[in-house]
Amino acid sequence: YFVLALALRSAAGFSPMQVGLLFAWLGVCFVAGSSAKRWPIRWLAPRPLHGVLLLGAGHGLMVLAASNLAPTWTVPLFVCSSALQGLGIGRLMGTLMARALALVRPDQASVGGGLAASTQQIGNSMGICLIGLAYWGPSEGASGTAQGDMPGAALYLTASLALLAWAMRERRQVAAAPA
Repeated sequence: YFVLALALRSAAGFSPMQVGLLFAWLGVCFVAGSSAKRWPIRWLAPRPLHGVLLLGAGHGLMVLAASNLAPTWTVPLFVCSSALQGLGIGRLMGTLMARALALVRPDQASVGGGLAASTQQIGNSMGICLIGLAYWGPSEGASGTAQGDMPGAALYLTASLALLAWAMRERRQVAAAPA
């Protein structure tokens, strides 16, 4: 999201207020997604795969918005993308953290929580590096300015999520197989 904020400011021409509102919408949807297990609808049961699919759909909309194929729909597509990504991250993070910490003994909860938080921070840092590399490329353009490739970076994210969804599906099939 660090790279997205820079891209929206420099390439898409969004104002700081517009970028802030877009991320505020993402935050609201994150809260809604993470509290979905309290909703009285059965299919909203917390499942990581649902979060991955919502996040992938959000990235797909981001590719559409960033590709500028429908210029009049750019802002609504970014808003919908932000909403789907917020819901997906909310569904995914809460479920994964709960499952990871469920495996930790109560007397080692602080170590487990610290390890989970550290892993998340390392993942965020690696994400900024990899998505920044996908967006700006390994070097600056010939004119000395960075050449941004927002659709390429969003496609990279979408492909990563597709791989994660496939891995989760394969793991579930292996776990369900008779011993």
